[in-house]
Amino acid sequence: FRWGARRPIPVGLGAIALLAACLLLVGQVRHSSETAEYNRRLLALNETIGQKNHELIAANGQLKVVNTDLEASIASAHAAREDAEKNARVAREMLYAADLHHASEARTRGDPRNVVQTLDRHRPGPGDPDLRGFEWYYLRRMMHRPQQTLLVAPAPQYFVCLSPDGKEVAIAGRDAVIRIAKTDTGAIIREIETHQLEVNGLAYSADGSTLASAGDDGTVRLWNLADGTERLRIPAQPRAAFQVAFALGGRAVACCGHSDMIGLFDAQSGDRIGDLPGHAAAVEAICVTADGRGLGSVSRDGTMRFWDLETLRCVATTESTGMRLASIDVAKRRPWMISGANDGSLHSYHTSDGLPLSSARCPDRIESLALSPDGKLLAAGDIGGTIRVWRVNQAGKFQSRALIAWHAHEREVRSLTWTADGSGLLSTGEDGRVVVSQMKPLSTVGFRDLPQLGEVSDVALVANSPWLAIAGPTGLRLWNWKTGAVEVELDQKPWCEVVAGGDRRLLTRNR
Repeated sequence: FRWGARRPIPVGLGAIALLAACLLLVGQVRHSSETAEYNRRLLALNETIGQKNHELIAANGQLKVVNTDLEASIASAHAAREDAEKNARVAREMLYAADLHHASEARTRGDPRNVVQTLDRHRPGPGDPDLRGFEWYYLRRMMHRPQQTLLVAPAPQYFVCLSPDGKEVAIAGRDAVIRIAKTDTGAIIREIETHQLEVNGLAYSADGSTLASAGDDGTVRLWNLADGTERLRIPAQPRAAFQVAFALGGRAVACCGHSDMIGLFDAQSGDRIGDLPGHAAAVEAICVTADGRGLGSVSRDGTMRFWDLETLRCVATTESTGMRLASIDVAKRRPWMISGANDGSLHSYHTSDGLPLSSARCPDRIESLALSPDGKLLAAGDIGGTIRVWRVNQAGKFQSRALIAWHAHEREVRSLTWTADGSGLLSTGEDGRVVVSQMKPLSTVGFRDLPQLGEVSDVALVANSPWLAIAGPTGLRLWNWKTGAVEVELDQKPWCEVVAGGDRRLLTRNR
């Protein structure tokens, strides 16, 4: 120690060196321990990673199996979907074929509404396949006559009538507004607010200067057509007034309504001339003869009566049909009258004794009747929007089946009237439209009746196309049966026959 005390510097340096060596040794030992721990942890981690790799490999194997099963399931689902689509397509095609057969049978029965409703079920919606072919368009076209929508009112219309000169048409209905329009263009000439709740019947005076209206308020009102003002108001019925007609040369106005009494009133003063009693229930409709001296009436009691307006006497009464009668017309120059009933039956009777002459039946309830000016044709409108026409002979007998039938309105045909020359039939109804149907030539409209085709000698359906090949004296054309337009003029020579092959080639023969 004395030596160390005498030499402190070397001793200090040695101590420091010894301390450093100890510290270095301790650091190495600690580093070795930490390295060993790190290696141990790394080994454990590697083992874990290896285990996870094994698990991942196993999972991948399972995933491959699942993917294989999924691909098989997808393929099976695709096959099932294709089968389902095929079956659905076959079902649609079978339904289409069945419905087309049903529509064809309905056409044969004279039931245009059923035909149109059946065909409309096959109008394709967005994204749906269009199965309609020539047969669909053909049947659809056969259910419509050439017609013009003269005007469209915003409410259901109950009555339509023509002015004596045929230049104007008057309509009225649920909104109680009388609309007077030009017959050729449909342009509104005048609108009259009647304030009658609803207007059920109209009638022009013989000179066309006055229009009478029957309303739900029970009044008959006479309107001056020069300025649209009300000239006379008659409290004609205790409840609703249904129809009105000028009679006795325009001197009187007859009215029926929701009572069993028909009233006859002076057309100038509105005074009651007399009543026509006899019906046991509300009188639905009346019709005056051409000379204004006779009146026919139908009632909910199922009877039809004919009256002499000069004597206010009932001349003839029919036996009750047991059904509510809703419409009537009287032949202008012949002694018979016709009624339409709720069960779709038509009956004609002699005006002198009420004996039955003829009968026929419609599939639906009859809403309106109109005899042509010459009395040879009877038009009847039903609840489904269909109009049918029968031929009527001089004895008041008509065929059991309608001559033609077509779908004119979407709902009830409330009123019908013929043009003076019988070339057109005006109708109106619940859809608010006034339609003029062309009645000459009187035949079911087909391809030979289309003016743009001219004279037709022969036709052939071109496969897988919307075309008909049409041969005629003026040439060979392709007519689009979807659009109704002639699209291609193939030749302008006269041809009498044409045949279409499956490859769309045409074989023709001239005269």
